[in-house]
Amino acid sequence: MHRTFLIAILTLGFIMAPQGIAPANAQETASGISGTGTATIKRLPTVMRAYVQISGEGKTLKEALAKLKERRESVKKKLAGLGAVEESIAFDDPQMPREDARSQMERMMRARLGPNGGAPRPAGPNMVRIAVNAHAEWPITAKSVDDLLLASVELQDKIKGADLAENAKASLAEQELREEGDPFEEGGQGMRPGEPSFTFVARIPSEERASAMADAFKKAKANAAEVALAAGVGLGELSRVAGQSSGVSEDYSDEYRYFRQMNAMYSRGGNDDPGEATSLSPGMVTFNVYVTVSFSIK
Repeated sequence: MHRTFLIAILTLGFIMAPQGIAPANAQETASGISGTGTATIKRLPTVMRAYVQISGEGKTLKEALAKLKERRESVKKKLAGLGAVEESIAFDDPQMPREDARSQMERMMRARLGPNGGAPRPAGPNMVRIAVNAHAEWPITAKSVDDLLLASVELQDKIKGADLAENAKASLAEQELREEGDPFEEGGQGMRPGEPSFTFVARIPSEERASAMADAFKKAKANAAEVALAAGVGLGELSRVAGQSSGVSEDYSDEYRYFRQMNAMYSRGGNDDPGEATSLSPGMVTFNVYVTVSFSIK
């Protein structure tokens, strides 16, 4: 549980660094002159990816697992009926939640009070909850941001209205268990059962990424040459070059939403495609390439 959340935090720190902080200007160093360059690829997404948490509850672990299996099959059929690419429909491994002290206290209070805090009610049997994240993809064809908004919002409304977690059918005891938090993040700040999260994706071909890297290198070299000229020295041999890329388009003003997304993504092994440009909102996605170079002084 902690591991998944820490992975998201570490990933945030890694991918925010190049986006939230502009590359340093070229400068003369003790060993030579350095320069930086950036290249950006922007385009409309071609895929919408959805994540949703589903769960099974029961008096025993065996019963909870059996209900989860039934709901998985139901969700798979619903997602296919909503037009998801069949090969993209997948489920993470099931996990059990671990209550923190606050959640335990709230559960105990609810178990002993009637509706609206009235007369105490008999304590029911302990319930077990098992949950997984489901994810699926839909192809999106849009020629403009307006087209993207129209298509994606309509599709999102259909997915939300499908009640994938079957919250409407859940018993009172099941609803209370689901309200206590997210099994993938302690403290209940993660994905809520049946509340879909969406990511918009464009895959950037390796040829385009290589071209952007070459463009960023040219800019970094030109940046170093400007400093060499200003310093009245010549640019010598290339002594160091480093490059990195980021396909995350957000400014992270909504950190809660970001961590939910990262928890969902990394619970299934992370982002397997380094050439993806992604955004949490329907709009243009951005893929940035950064290059830093160092030259000796001639």
